[in-house]
Amino acid sequence: MRHIQNERGVALVMVLIFAMIGLAIVTGMLFMLTQGSRMSGAFKTYRSADEAGLGGASLVTEMIKSRGVITANPYWGLNATYNLDACLQQKLATSRGVPNAALDTAWTSCGNGKTTDARLLLDPATAWDMNATLPGPAGSNFVTYMKIVDTVEGNTETGGLVGSGQLGGTGVVSSTSGQVTPPAVPYMYRIEVQTQNTVNPTERSHYSVLYAH
Repeated sequence: MRHIQNERGVALVMVLIFAMIGLAIVTGMLFMLTQGSRMSGAFKTYRSADEAGLGGASLVTEMIKSRGVITANPYWGLNATYNLDACLQQKLATSRGVPNAALDTAWTSCGNGKTTDARLLLDPATAWDMNATLPGPAGSNFVTYMKIVDTVEGNTETGGLVGSGQLGGTGVVSSTSGQVTPPAVPYMYRIEVQTQNTVNPTERSHYSVLYAH
């Protein structure tokens, strides 16, 4: 067996190995810094769209509480628009449920009452019931689309059936001790809310809201 006595070049090999290890460490650190910056920017962008979506949810619940009759309210200084037509009025006061086999829904004022009608689709950006443009950071704007997609009717509507209408108030019974007030059952609304940047629609957020009133 012959032993190699010449060790020239070993130092170069060791230097190259340590250089590769150092380069891998530096590359990993740069990758983590870059990914951290990207995640931070993406989170900031999403939070802007998220906050605008929450603002849109507040707007549509204000509209539902007033049954579409908007009075002086600071919310409505935000360039909000809504379609208070026969379709939206049905959505506010009528259950979506199927009245008979010939129709898909009871919202017959929304096109033909079929689930294929644009006002009945789940996508709030398609034939919205309400929208609003909300300001974002650095002069950017976010447009929020809102749509009622389902309603379950209760007895808390504004027609006065409870408390001051047919089931309560004066002239109902001879003594108030015999007056029976039924429990309030709220209306239940399912609302789809989508918010997106007016310049870059990929910056968006989406909420499904269940609101009882």
